[in-house]
Amino acid sequence: LELRNAAIFCLKLLGYNVLISETKNSNDQRISEIKKLIGKSKYGIHDLSRIKCNAKGEIPRFNMPYELGLDIGAKTYGSPAQRKKFILILSHVANEYKIALSDISGQDIKVHHDKPSEIIRCIRDWFSVMMKKKRFPLSEEIYLEYLNFTEALKLNFTGPQINIAKLTVSDY
Repeated sequence: LELRNAAIFCLKLLGYNVLISETKNSNDQRISEIKKLIGKSKYGIHDLSRIKCNAKGEIPRFNMPYELGLDIGAKTYGSPAQRKKFILILSHVANEYKIALSDISGQDIKVHHDKPSEIIRCIRDWFSVMMKKKRFPLSEEIYLEYLNFTEALKLNFTGPQINIAKLTVSDY
């Protein structure tokens, strides 16, 4: 969740509205919410680094590759607005995705090495290349702001110790 939080912080700092599926009603199907978000998003960011087992015999989670497929499908077959989508694919190591998801070989997948500073760099640099006319802060500056933000939360929170990993998008 630290990577997710760093990514959300970076996107918010860059001025983007972050749309992420957060269960609002237990009666809702999560995939319906994800499809709605993909349908109205100009940008899609998918981190494939969580396709791994934590214990022997455990089945890996394939939510992110599935969601990436939905996003690529929207870009390929969707409305004219959806066909203009930009998609960033992230991984924690280079080329590991080829084992489970070889069909995306040849895509420009950015590597974050499981480090918040690197996921910030990947996202910032991606937007910087796309938005050539817009000046973005350096990734090192964003990362320092992120560290200051998380430290301020720890110092200024009154009550039980805050669990930064459990922040929702609206908490930023």
